[in-house]
Amino acid sequence: MTATTDLDQGQFRAYTLAESLTMAKPTWLVEGLISASITLVSGKPKSGKSALLTALIASVLSGSRFLGREVSHVGRVIVAGTDAGALDEYRDRLLAAGVTADLAGERYRFVPAVRLDHQFCSELSEKLRPGAGDLVVFDHLSDMTGDFNSQADVSNAFAAIRAASGEAAVVVLAHSSTATGPNGFSSKKPLGSTVIAAKARWLVHVERRGDDRCVVTTSGNGAAGETLRLDVGNHVSDFSITDVLSSEAKSRKRREGSKKTLDARAEQASWYEENCRGLSNAAAARRLAEKFGGKQGTWENHLSRQGWLRLLLESRSHSLTTSPPIT
Repeated sequence: MTATTDLDQGQFRAYTLAESLTMAKPTWLVEGLISASITLVSGKPKSGKSALLTALIASVLSGSRFLGREVSHVGRVIVAGTDAGALDEYRDRLLAAGVTADLAGERYRFVPAVRLDHQFCSELSEKLRPGAGDLVVFDHLSDMTGDFNSQADVSNAFAAIRAASGEAAVVVLAHSSTATGPNGFSSKKPLGSTVIAAKARWLVHVERRGDDRCVVTTSGNGAAGETLRLDVGNHVSDFSITDVLSSEAKSRKRREGSKKTLDARAEQASWYEENCRGLSNAAAARRLAEKFGGKQGTWENHLSRQGWLRLLLESRSHSLTTSPPIT
């Protein structure tokens, strides 16, 4: 008798290493994009999250590639949607993507939900019995029971989602913050408790860029993330890749950009020392704008007490006046 059988009591399981090896399952539904476990797709409202998922579902049902990558075999696709018009929205997008009722057959099921609570998840599990090889989409986490800022409530919601889905691959859609900081920075983290991101194996962030472009950023456990730039085609779920940037390439690009910025700033500080000493900030800013471009007001900010140019000039002055150590 194995250790598993001895310790198999209700929900409690204890596996030996040998037993766990026999239960290994694929890591990816789509390599580097959709985990075979839990994937969280986040983005601002109207960013294209549902459209991207519709494109995935269309690829699954038609057997075609998703964003240029092979899709592992999927049995059924079950979508639990909480928005009032979600049934029509998914239907119309799938039809626009070329999925017919005959092609979808019994493999596609849309389940309207008022709330993502334990009762709904229990009914989904009981009626449809998702299992290994299926894909279950929960759209949208903001309609979970409780407070999505609460660690306990979020943990309970994900426990219900996991219990409802069995061994199926799960995709959960969530909002990210609509707030923007200085320089237009917007967080890619999902809105709510930090547990939301922690519960997912893989994170996908969708950001809209105008009417015909979007950026997809991936990260998570077990692989390096990427940034994919996509064009949107004739319908909202029609995506084509224009560029893929690996995390290593992103780091290299940031380093190169940082070096270029530092070199440019060093040149501008040297030019200031040669051409603007003794001038007021306004007069110096006017000369800098004429020489290097930009607005006079921006250069005045750079020359203010906490501006980078003022701080750089002060650090240079300090290094010149500091006595060398006695040896």
